[in-house]
Amino acid sequence: MKKVLFICHGNICRSPMAEFIFKNMVNERGLEDEYYIESAAVSREEIGNDIYPPAKAELKLHGVPFERRRARQMTREDYDRFDVIFVMDESNIRRMKSIIGADDAHKVRMLLEGGIADPWYTGGFDRTYEDIVRGCEIFLAEQAAASDRDTNAERPGAKHCDQLLSTAIIRKSEQRDYERILKIYERARQFMREHGNPNQWNTKWPPAELVQEDIEVGRGYVCEIDGSVEAAFVYIQGVDVDPTYRYIEGSWKDDSEYGAVHRIASAGNYRGIGEFCIKWAFGQCGHLRMDTHGDNEVMQNLLTKLGFERRGIIYVVEDNYPRVAFEKV
Repeated sequence: MKKVLFICHGNICRSPMAEFIFKNMVNERGLEDEYYIESAAVSREEIGNDIYPPAKAELKLHGVPFERRRARQMTREDYDRFDVIFVMDESNIRRMKSIIGADDAHKVRMLLEGGIADPWYTGGFDRTYEDIVRGCEIFLAEQAAASDRDTNAERPGAKHCDQLLSTAIIRKSEQRDYERILKIYERARQFMREHGNPNQWNTKWPPAELVQEDIEVGRGYVCEIDGSVEAAFVYIQGVDVDPTYRYIEGSWKDDSEYGAVHRIASAGNYRGIGEFCIKWAFGQCGHLRMDTHGDNEVMQNLLTKLGFERRGIIYVVEDNYPRVAFEKV
């Protein structure tokens, strides 16, 4: 069981929000037996106080269950007891030093790169909620990638996810990548056929001219590791940016600006590279839509694992097969 502690200044806003948001996430994924979760403060200013009412209201707004609690200050024993200690900003780290001393075991980390602003001062509890959710989702995705690495450590030729996370870069595709991308898509078509999905891309999709167009208009992206292109995909972002998603048998959760990923494929040399690319795309705007063939159980399982919701059925121009639509906000 992994023990996770969330820390903020007073333990009445950000850290209890993170505690109950993360508890709700792991419960929804059936992972409650894999995590022990608490929160605490670096100061003594709010000891004994319950969650701040506006923080409660934000949790209620999103259907996140919580319970009455009393703020407490972190102790040195907490440092020894917990595996991961998430802080909200740099000031938390500075004040924590007087409690734990040096972080010799490297347990302390920011929940979200750049920090999460204190809504006590900003009043932006909605933004705080969104940032906490994003940080927790990134952490769960990292844990899932690590689990895949451990489960498939003996897979011949596949390198570990920790190598991927430390050396991969995502950039727009260029003309020099064209032939490599075609080979990646050829490999993806074969993979689909071998895994019970012969119809999604058949023998022609995506056509070479579309790959060329992706490069020219700037919507094509690649994931590069140590100078080698190991995955390719299309990413677009905007309000109503994808005509494919204007009609859905079902409903979208949010009609605000979103990103969409299409034609994602891997060269097969790194486990978890698809997850890495999708996580990157979600990080661009915090709202992502994707779709996949009903026979593509591999992608459906991955999207479900990453916290996407099934929203209905959409249709694409390349064939008559309906697609399962997913969304993550």
